[in-house]
Amino acid sequence: MKKGQSVLEYAVLIVVVVSALLAMQWYIQRGMQGKLKESADEIGAGSQYAPTKTTSTMTRMVTSETVTNVATEVDPDDTTKIKTTTTTDIIKENDLTTGTENVEKWGTSLYEN
Repeated sequence: MKKGQSVLEYAVLIVVVVSALLAMQWYIQRGMQGKLKESADEIGAGSQYAPTKTTSTMTRMVTSETVTNVATEVDPDDTTKIKTTTTTDIIKENDLTTGTENVEKWGTSLYEN
């Protein structure tokens, strides 16, 4: 009788743990999705999102100031050969992203249509 009771107690414990995990599934999923989006936003300047649940208007302006030097010299041994060297130096570069992003309310699934 003790062995049967022990097996029954383990079965009940497993059912309780699985039920708790299923109940917390939505919270865990949203937490993981939020962390993934936060990480992607840090890497990709906010360009990662769920296309069916997110609307955004973004403007990205990249400006740079460069100096390009071209040097040409004739080979003294063979005047038909010309050596050209081009160097480009970036003096200043700016990257500005502005806009808005709207995500549907917290309780909706990201995968529904």
